[in-house]
Amino acid sequence: PLLRFDRLAHFDRLLNAHLDGLRAAGEPGWEFALKNIKRWRTNGESFTAYVLMLESGDSEKLDTLWSLVKTCPDTTYSGLISALGWVDVKVALPWLEHWLERSDFASLQMIALRGYAIRRISPKTPLDLFFRSEHAFLRAAACMLAGRVRLYAYRAHLHAMRQDADPDVRASAALALHMQGEGAAVATDLWQGLQHLNDTAAKTKGLAQKLALERASVYARHLGHALPVNHFDLKQVAQLLPPRQVLTMFAHHGDLAMIPVIIHFAATPELNRLAGWALGMLTDIDLDAAGLTHPPPKPAEDEDERSTPLSDPDVGLPWVNATALRDWWLGRRTSYTAGQRLLLGESILDKDFCLDVLDEGTQAQRFAAAI
Repeated sequence: PLLRFDRLAHFDRLLNAHLDGLRAAGEPGWEFALKNIKRWRTNGESFTAYVLMLESGDSEKLDTLWSLVKTCPDTTYSGLISALGWVDVKVALPWLEHWLERSDFASLQMIALRGYAIRRISPKTPLDLFFRSEHAFLRAAACMLAGRVRLYAYRAHLHAMRQDADPDVRASAALALHMQGEGAAVATDLWQGLQHLNDTAAKTKGLAQKLALERASVYARHLGHALPVNHFDLKQVAQLLPPRQVLTMFAHHGDLAMIPVIIHFAATPELNRLAGWALGMLTDIDLDAAGLTHPPPKPAEDEDERSTPLSDPDVGLPWVNATALRDWWLGRRTSYTAGQRLLLGESILDKDFCLDVLDEGTQAQRFAAAI
């Protein structure tokens, strides 16, 4: 929640240093990466091995890796796609172009479409064929590419995909249209996509449930931006969503009318810090400086301090004094202008401010400023 762009760039430098070690090791480095993906078969190992393979251009290594990842696509495909986004564009493009032409290999075409999307590059091949594909995952990938790269020529296709038989395709089309600037028009579609993901999470366990909830959080952010300020259904919508998604949606919605609900959530220990963060997204308040925080609760005796931060979604956020927060808002609510969408206390219509946030803000703030 507190990650800034400079810190993300620092992480990238650290990651590249480790990859450099494997590159410099040559064949032993490849064998080490291969051993790990054979054992774990998750996205981290897939990313590492595919970076080395793509940079080497070795077709034998490609065959070896594909025989591993195709057996567990849910846990390895994202690593492969991230590798396509990581390597130099001159390395990635020949693979992307070749895989996109593989009409006999739909999975590789989907990976190529997502690779183009992650690099924000428009392919030479027209996307019309993919919107008509028999494979739902190809139709969804085409939607996301058109949205992320702002390919407005395919807007009619995206609107047609809103009526697709597959819920993932419909939701992907709605996200793409929102990225292209259509907000309120697709709010209902985003809501339906969010409901579908929550239903999926309720019916599944393990990785499938985790992935559904992660995607649901993204949809909650987009839905917050898509819904108009003073939308009559907002509070009713909030009653049907998990509380964490509600706070995420309110934080990105920017309507001060939701602050009393946010403060109400702050009284719940599991939501306390996230509620404080959501309030900060709307008002830019420094909770510590305003004296609205208190020390964290004493950890349980059996808590492992080495692993807890890794599983804490709100790590680094301060604990909020909910009573003091309520009093603070009662004394200041008249100083804010109601009826407009705010980000960090400023109108989202202020383009220069949004550009400043893109430079200086946290990743969550930068997402909101970009939208």
